[in-house]
Amino acid sequence: QVYRILTILTKPNLRVEICVVAYARVVDWHAYKNLELVLSSTEQKLLRDRIGVVNLFDETMAVGFYELDLSDREQRFVAQEIVHLGHVEPGENMGDCTFNESDFDVPVSWVKGLPRQGMLHLYYIRDADVIKQVRLQGAYDHADSPMMADPSGAWYGEELFGTF
Repeated sequence: QVYRILTILTKPNLRVEICVVAYARVVDWHAYKNLELVLSSTEQKLLRDRIGVVNLFDETMAVGFYELDLSDREQRFVAQEIVHLGHVEPGENMGDCTFNESDFDVPVSWVKGLPRQGMLHLYYIRDADVIKQVRLQGAYDHADSPMMADPSGAWYGEELFGTF
């Protein structure tokens, strides 16, 4: 229903507002990413600013293009989740990757921690078998994820969301 509304409306701010209102009401939250795909890149940025990049990230629906500023704590968290997924999921799953506008292969050392500065651009991709497994069980692997704590040992989100 929300998808149909978005395809009818033309005013960008109204389309973003519909997505914000629908966020907490969508029953199939894994499909929320499909709503984002209807939006223009400007509208997607407005939506990320309103709802938050961490709230919009869904590792079961992680396939797509990412532009992540590693100096931003929330975006760095999403980047760490993507690096973790890339490490545990089989196959070549990070394509057209650049770091600070240079072609780049994500090093294995990033599994333990990412730099705190820089712009990371990449497409996260999965092969058909991985997609099938993720659809059946949810995330590919949660075991021993090193991505929940930063190097100081603080849990991501603790400082950001502790005041809510």
